[in-house]
Amino acid sequence: MKKLVYALLTLALPMSAMAQPVIDSAEYYHVGEMFNYRHCSGVTPGPAGANQTWNFASVTDSLVETDTILAATNPANAMMTFNSITTYMAISDTETAVTGIDVGATASVSYNSNITSVLHPISYLDTASSSFNETLSAAVTGTGAGTSIMKVDGYGTLITPQGTFPNVLRVKFTQTEIDTTGFGNETISFVSYRWYDSTHHYPLMRIDSTLGTGLAPILIASWAYYTTDTPTAVKNISTKANITNAHLDNNGLTIKANLTQGHQYTVGLVDGNGHLVFVNTFVASGRESEHFNIPVALPAGTYFGSVSELNTRKQVLTIKVLKQ
Repeated sequence: MKKLVYALLTLALPMSAMAQPVIDSAEYYHVGEMFNYRHCSGVTPGPAGANQTWNFASVTDSLVETDTILAATNPANAMMTFNSITTYMAISDTETAVTGIDVGATASVSYNSNITSVLHPISYLDTASSSFNETLSAAVTGTGAGTSIMKVDGYGTLITPQGTFPNVLRVKFTQTEIDTTGFGNETISFVSYRWYDSTHHYPLMRIDSTLGTGLAPILIASWAYYTTDTPTAVKNISTKANITNAHLDNNGLTIKANLTQGHQYTVGLVDGNGHLVFVNTFVASGRESEHFNIPVALPAGTYFGSVSELNTRKQVLTIKVLKQ
């Protein structure tokens, strides 16, 4: 009898060692949550499949940005800006889905049905698909339609300059759409690889690419990993100036922040519905505050102001401001 027990235990050990992770925390964000990403040199995402080791320890580091989860209004309940693209999310116990995006002053995109970004929970080989129509506004206007698919295509160990993360799942997200704008028809494909573990809500590593074919071709790619480092850009801002130190009234927006004199920045203002209502580029004066005239009358309410570097598009700060 003892031999049988020992034999069963021996068999059980390798089975448990190879157990596939099940993760319920991927993109289960909470309003107020903050985390940092280190942008880095380009790498290929590596193979799909079981028991993989994705080793990105040798990437070359670039700038750090801080991402903050902010509140949003229906149909979204949260929003975040990564790499100068604001994503509006509907987060529930069953999934995190995308309701729309803002691409700076270029375009604001709203979807008629939510696009599943990741399920809650996820395990190896899980899939979820979505189909949608969309409306584009801001500088580029038009309509579009497309499909997306989320697939958990691998699990294993992830290695980045931040550390080694076992029991990781990799999600491949693909979205393809055809947009009709003043430029004509544009076919756009978004492909994103994201690695998650059970400890963190945000991806530990992400590789994102956008390819557009048409009269206005698009090719954008970015690579970033989670880091505990702080943004070097934020070191140029006084702590006092970085704490909700902004004023908005009928005369315009004033942000108090010690930005680097002579550097070029972009300032944006988003209303409580998640719509971009103002954007402008400027050269920091070196004074304690920067003032911006807003050409339209804004209603009273809560707004979110942001400042990012013009050339790198890295976010420097986000400030909540109330207009009486």
